[in-house]
Amino acid sequence: GFFSKLTLFGEAGLSDKARNRYLCHENIGKFEYITKLSEKYECSVAAIVCGSLSSINKPNVFPIIGGRTVEQIEDSMCGADLSLEVSELRELFRYNID
Repeated sequence: GFFSKLTLFGEAGLSDKARNRYLCHENIGKFEYITKLSEKYECSVAAIVCGSLSSINKPNVFPIIGGRTVEQIEDSMCGADLSLEVSELRELFRYNID
């Protein structure tokens, strides 16, 4: 939800709690990269986040999604159909995901 809210409302639209917990240099960098990926794959930021976790080739890594509306859940689930490239996953997570 953090990256989706940042997309829709910018930093000013984040709650104090979200700003204090998640707004940092590292996450801003991830947000910029996720935004580029969402443009490349023509999908939402939420779908990229879900897709990135679904693309990791390890059995103990999987996304847990939630939303307040059916539309939010459906949007996130679109990411399960994405196959991000290994180089994109490495850039996003900043460590070896193999």
